[in-house]
Amino acid sequence: MTGSTATAMSELQLGAASAEQRDFDAAIAHWQRALGMIEQQRASGVAVDPKLIGNLSANIAALCVQKQDLSGATNWIQKAIEATPGHVLAALNIGSLLMQAGKLAEAVDLFSRVTAADPQCCEAHVLLGSCLAQAGQIAGAQASFARAVELRPDWAEAHGKLADLSRQLGDFARARQHYDRAIALRPGWKQMEYQRATLVTSAVEFNSRENMDSFFGNPGVVDVYLSPERRTFFSSVIGLLVARGIKADSKRIADVGCGTGHLLEAAKRVYPGASLAGFEYSSSALRIARELLPGAQFQEFDIYEGLKGSERFDLVLCTEVLEHLLYPDRALENLVAMLPAHGTLLLTVPNGRTDTYEGHINFWSPESWKVFVESCATRHGFSLETGLVQCCNFALLSR
Repeated sequence: MTGSTATAMSELQLGAASAEQRDFDAAIAHWQRALGMIEQQRASGVAVDPKLIGNLSANIAALCVQKQDLSGATNWIQKAIEATPGHVLAALNIGSLLMQAGKLAEAVDLFSRVTAADPQCCEAHVLLGSCLAQAGQIAGAQASFARAVELRPDWAEAHGKLADLSRQLGDFARARQHYDRAIALRPGWKQMEYQRATLVTSAVEFNSRENMDSFFGNPGVVDVYLSPERRTFFSSVIGLLVARGIKADSKRIADVGCGTGHLLEAAKRVYPGASLAGFEYSSSALRIARELLPGAQFQEFDIYEGLKGSERFDLVLCTEVLEHLLYPDRALENLVAMLPAHGTLLLTVPNGRTDTYEGHINFWSPESWKVFVESCATRHGFSLETGLVQCCNFALLSR
């Protein structure tokens, strides 16, 4: 063993001991000195296994990550890749850490280097596409996802990424194609089934009774639809009533467009003595609602036709419905007609300033929402309060 080799081995051992003691600066210094000696030996003609340089560079990169020196980690992992392409996986892990830290430019640079070093690495193309999409470089992201699909046509996740981006670009035909492929490759992928079910080419067709029956008839789609965020929204709507002093424990409560019945379930928790009724035009949604609340009354209902007979309700709820309608003014009149001389109507719709969903027909800002509801409230003698609940417009009409 030559003197320089012995010294390099000593530096390697000292580096390992320092790393074990979590003295990362010392470990990096020892390993850098060892690496310098090894490269000098290679330059002088001594045979050096490239894996040694690659492994040592990857170890230094890992310590840089521990120190939160992500730029240093990027440089060292690039050196590892240059020495031995087998360190691509380590590079992808560090690139993912860069993405999580919000260092998108550094992550794009690292993933680009990986795809250049190993053009067949599908994972690198997908991660590069995800990073470019976050950075707003949509064309580049689409090209990266398309390349991943080309390399691995049987990779469901790559098809899903390309479908989501195509949807964002308004290329709904391509989005549908890749959603279908992703679902075929990975049956039971609930999130992808939901994405496919909420893909809209025509808002009118999307909001049809037939489509809603299909939507609520898919258990996987319903599982994603009933997200924690949606359930929290339902609780917030009922919380708004409580905060305004609405007493409905012994009253009759109706939810129009009740869907799966989970808003009524939230109402039942707060008003356990109330009589509950749900109105919905999707028979698939009503089946779920009846199972959820067997003690409530549910019926198929067309909001444009209104309620038949003399039945009235003390509190009428209609949340996230009017934005789907071609004639929301007609629907509002029918909702008002469901109240007795003294009653309360609570409406919510998305805030049109932030709502971009293609399945919606109406987009009300807080100001235009107030204008829309105010004329009806004045005409029928209601007091009116408007505002925001969970970033959605609400209107509370009482008389």
